[in-house]
Amino acid sequence: MSEEEDTGKAPDIVLFKSDIEAAAARVAERAFNETWTGASGFLGDVFGGLVGDRVKQWRTRNLVDTLAKTKNHLESKGVNIDAAKSLPMGELLVIFEGASKTDDFDLSSMWAALLSNGMNPKVDTFIDPSFPRLLASLSGLDARILKYVSDYEHLFQTYLSKAEVIWASLEKWESTDPKFLEAKETHDQLVKVLTENTEKLEMSVIDGTTQEHLSYSLSNLLRLGLLLEAKDGVSYGTLLRVDFDRDFNVKVNSRNLERVLDELRDGNRLGYETDKELLEVSKEDRFMSRIRKPAYALSGYAKRFLNACT
Repeated sequence: MSEEEDTGKAPDIVLFKSDIEAAAARVAERAFNETWTGASGFLGDVFGGLVGDRVKQWRTRNLVDTLAKTKNHLESKGVNIDAAKSLPMGELLVIFEGASKTDDFDLSSMWAALLSNGMNPKVDTFIDPSFPRLLASLSGLDARILKYVSDYEHLFQTYLSKAEVIWASLEKWESTDPKFLEAKETHDQLVKVLTENTEKLEMSVIDGTTQEHLSYSLSNLLRLGLLLEAKDGVSYGTLLRVDFDRDFNVKVNSRNLERVLDELRDGNRLGYETDKELLEVSKEDRFMSRIRKPAYALSGYAKRFLNACT
């Protein structure tokens, strides 16, 4: 019988080497505005009373990893950890609780960014109380889908800004003009780059993932109000308009508002129906046949959430 079987105690797990543990301890010190002698003892005490040493060690290791990433995130923003600001105890404990419960790389990075943005003295970041709870309800696949949609929107906007300059130039020149041919070649190269990058983004989500798992993740993100079904070329303009009938009586035109409400109801319904009506995570662009794009768009709430977690 081994010593572990004899004592019934889980074996000690070495958390991390001193550099990473020290980085985690410095973040914890600044966040709480207190001094601690070491990360392992302090962070382990945060979860005192959990069911068993093995769970406590796993959660402590996850939190140490996230806090080390937080220090790196702050430094990437030009903030020395000694200049970082502390946060209210309640906010910290909620973030620490959530960060300790995941070893998924993408989620851990989002927890680290959320904490880092809150501690950054260079920006007046308000941590919406709903954000930690929202992040705690996401899976790693959920996080990757959100990143896919967000990265695509940024990539496409970058492409559009460059393409608009080229299109404006094409109108000035004849098709045989060398400048026209040069601009068209540049435009074609942009399309090629866009195609290659959208394929990479899509593969970052679907590679090794089943359609069933994608459906459940999309369902969760729709239900949480983070995704909306993408509509090609749809713009409703003013939701409520004041019109006049033939007798010059005032009449409120609410058709656009009704369409928006119908879409919200449809999105909520899709959030609970994972077996038949959910679209795939991407679809072919209506106007650019070689480009595949997300079948969903970020809601305004999702954009604020991602801004706080990246």
